[in-house]
Amino acid sequence: MSEAQKRGPKNMLQQLPNTFSQAQLEALRTTLGKNPEGAKAQLYQWVFRKFITYSAQTGLYTKTEEYLKQ
Repeated sequence: MSEAQKRGPKNMLQQLPNTFSQAQLEALRTTLGKNPEGAKAQLYQWVFRKFITYSAQTGLYTKTEEYLKQ
């Protein structure tokens, strides 16, 4: 995978607020011409890479300190 491909979804994360919902990501994906159904897999990847955490209590995702320091 090239560097440009790796950066794409991360740049999408930069466009979201520090705390956001899956619906907000789906809306952003739609405005960028991407399929909103891909949001779930994208969120899973971001959690796996420790860019974001998920709160079951609020149903919201939050960017991690490690991600924000980059």
